[in-house]
Amino acid sequence: MKKLTMKFYDVNAKKNYTVNISDFDDTKTQEEIQASMDKMIGVLVPTTAAKDEALITDTNKTEVFNLIEN
Repeated sequence: MKKLTMKFYDVNAKKNYTVNISDFDDTKTQEEIQASMDKMIGVLVPTTAAKDEALITDTNKTEVFNLIEN
């Protein structure tokens, strides 16, 4: 499973903001990700925040055991 982490920084507040998207479609280009981040400013993060970085993390889970199945 791939996860997209988008980081913003507000220099006025000296504060970091992070938005994570699980099950990320990694066919998106840098330009598309940056455009999405632009749309988040003022909605999910303050208007004074700026784009900092975006990271794609690939996480694989391997179940070792599951004694009690739900």
